[in-house]
Amino acid sequence: MTPMQGPAGPAIARLRDEPGPPRNPEAAPRDRGSPRDPRAPMRLRPPRDRARADDRARPRDRASRAFPSHAGRSSPASPPVRDSIGGMLNRSSRLLLVLLSALTALLLTGCPGGGAGTGHSPAASAPAALATVRTFDLPREARETLRLIDDGGPFPYRRDGSTFGNLEGMLPERERGYYREYTVPTPGERDRGARRIVTGREGEVYYTDDHYQTFRVVLR
Repeated sequence: MTPMQGPAGPAIARLRDEPGPPRNPEAAPRDRGSPRDPRAPMRLRPPRDRARADDRARPRDRASRAFPSHAGRSSPASPPVRDSIGGMLNRSSRLLLVLLSALTALLLTGCPGGGAGTGHSPAASAPAALATVRTFDLPREARETLRLIDDGGPFPYRRDGSTFGNLEGMLPERERGYYREYTVPTPGERDRGARRIVTGREGEVYYTDDHYQTFRVVLR
């Protein structure tokens, strides 16, 4: 005998045929045909391919923000290397020219004992403290001695033409044998007296009338 055949059979069949409430009210199917609230903002979902491309590009964007590129900035133009080297060479050339000019002037005016024919004037070779005298202002005996020197003699005194040592240091310093001395006769003197003419190898002429205490450069 089955339950449907017993006294409770009609009640069981009635309960089975009646639809019961859904087990989970929240799981009831939603009416897909309900209208959307027009005030709600519309959200658009980007295509899947575009979303993937954006995801791949995001690390680059973050890297570019972390390390900004300076490509767009205008950097000051550096001068060409050729121009810089040319400027340095020009300055070096000018400096070298100035040094060579100064050295040439020093050799022409300050170097003692030049070779023959250099044309040094006696006034330029003499110390600045020496005075000068013109030939026609010399005593007559001194002018006569100069004439004998130019002619090569004969000289009235045996020691004429001997080496003048410049021991007092009144004349420009030269090697021994550079200067020669000649006697200028002094009227009334029994010996050679105190007057002398001293000549240099380069044509310098000096006159002293106080026995080498002072000298004057003879301008001829």
